[in-house]
Parts: sequence; structure tokens; C-alpha cells
Amino acid sequence: MTNSCCNDRNGCVLAAVVISIILGIVTAFLTFSGIFTLGTVLLYVILGIASAYLATVPIAAAIIRSTQIRNCVCKVLPALLTGILGTILLAVVLLTVTLTATGILNAILTGLLVALFSLLLIATACLAKCGAKCSGTIRDI
Repeated sequence: MTNSCCNDRNGCVLAAVVISIILGIVTAFLTFSGIFTLGTVLLYVILGIASAYLATVPIAAAIIRSTQIRNCVCKVLPALLTGILGTILLAVVLLTVTLTATGILNAILTGLLVALFSLLLIATACLAKCGAKCSGTIRDI
């Protein structure tokens, strides 16, 4: 018996992408207007979290034996890896480049970083939801 929620390719992952894009746009606007700034400590924390994900997710995906969870990983892994690698890349770029607090480039990079980091976190929630209990309806997301 297969769970239809885990066979749905676009449900939770599509919602994760849309929510991440919205969060990135809002963050870019707030950064450009000077309301939101990224501190160096926050960049190091984000880089550390993404690095920990990079160390654990591929190993965990390779050793999973359950077919239901393996199917869930297969659907969510591209979004998860995009979030991980994009977050690491942009965090390193923002740590090495000195940018003005209200510059347009800083706003774009900060918005991208927040979008990719939120994609990482929401894709993890999608994976947990699919693996833990898959009821077959998208309304339960």
C-alpha cells in the first residue's frame, strides 16, 4: 500500500518554494529600506547550520532502508540540496564581501540567502511530514 502524499511530487515542495520566494522578497525589501541587517554572527550561524545539513543529509539519504521514507527523500532531496548549497555559497559571499547596509546588491544577496535558508528549513519540514505520517491529503501540510 502506497501513500498518495509521498507520491505527490509538487505538493509540499512547491509550497516550500513559493513561501521561500515570498520570504526572500520581503527580506530584500526590508534590507534595502534599512530595517533589516545581517550581522556577522548570524551569517556564521546560518553557515554552520547549512554545513551541518550538508554533512548529515546525504549520508542519511544513502543509508535509509524504508521504501516509504526513501520515496519521500527522492521527492524532497533536490529542494533540500538546493537550499543547502545555495545557503553555504551565499553565506560565504556575504562574509567575504563588504557591502553597504542599504545597497541594492546587499538587499538582493540577503534576500537570496533568506530564501534559500527558508527553503532548506521548509524542505526539511516536508521531509519530516512525509516520512512521519502521510495521510494522503495536502490540507494536512
